[in-house]
Amino acid sequence: MAWAACMNLRRRACLAVAGVGVLAALAVAGSTPAPAAAAQPAASSAAAAAPSRFHGFVRDKGRYIGFDIPGSTKTAAGGSNDRGQIVGGYTAASGEHGFLRDERGRLVRVDVPGARATSAAKINDHGQIVGYYTQTGTLADPNALRRGFLLDRGRFTRIDVPGALQTQAYSINNLGQVVGEYLDAAGRFHGFLWQRGRVVTIDVPGATSTTLTAINNRGQIAGVQGDADGALHGVLLDKGRVTTFDAPGAALTLAFGLNNRGQIAGFAYRDPAATAAQGFLLAKGVTGAFTPVEFPGAAATLAFGLDDRGVIVGAYQDPAATPSPQPTSWASTRTR
Repeated sequence: MAWAACMNLRRRACLAVAGVGVLAALAVAGSTPAPAAAAQPAASSAAAAAPSRFHGFVRDKGRYIGFDIPGSTKTAAGGSNDRGQIVGGYTAASGEHGFLRDERGRLVRVDVPGARATSAAKINDHGQIVGYYTQTGTLADPNALRRGFLLDRGRFTRIDVPGALQTQAYSINNLGQVVGEYLDAAGRFHGFLWQRGRVVTIDVPGATSTTLTAINNRGQIAGVQGDADGALHGVLLDKGRVTTFDAPGAALTLAFGLNNRGQIAGFAYRDPAATAAQGFLLAKGVTGAFTPVEFPGAAATLAFGLDDRGVIVGAYQDPAATPSPQPTSWASTRTR
């Protein structure tokens, strides 16, 4: 995930994770909250104040490991699969790029051909990757027009909702079903489900905006709903049933990871200005307790991905922390 979604809390937001939308993801390049506006952004509407630097992290069996993409100024992990592969986004002098990191730590850069910036959001067990890109600017720019993509065995497929001003793909399951968000001509965000070129719009009833951030093999979907007052809530869609939830004491709650066990990961802000994020895990689903996910000593932790092994990936802010050494060899997926 990768990410580029910085948030203008009461207007448009953009979760900026070095290129991951989540995402959006997406390491968060923030902006100053603006006065309330008619259209409330969704989870790309994930919020964040402008930090000095973000690093990627992996949480496995309670152990945290930080990492940076070599030469990057921001790194964020958006998702992982049960094979130990991790995708995300980063920012470097060369621009904003997606990345694929295998179980041995080897890195592959992910750039959509012709794009000025790319972010990888999630990966399934078949190695299929979804994310988003822009040809009009940078992903950190909330005014850039974004398009979704699917990368399958070296081939890119564009994911666009017909008539949308922009489309961002955030998650893919093993059935090839993709979820994300799109912006309509009226300035409203909607969730969508894409499969083999067919698109279905999904809106949470009563919400002013809907973003879908994760889908598992059971067809459960996690996401974020926005209210007219600017509040953001986590949401789970399961066989037509909608359940909203909020982290204890949180003003903003964003769900980004969902595995086949029904566990959910995400992050929340206690203040509406979104000045410091705390990650969370719902190990027993929406009916269970919130467990904090906090990189040791970090000023902020954002949990973006959660696989069936219970591994959580994301980004943390801590200028004083020293990430683990990383290999410097690269391959490229720019072909085709």
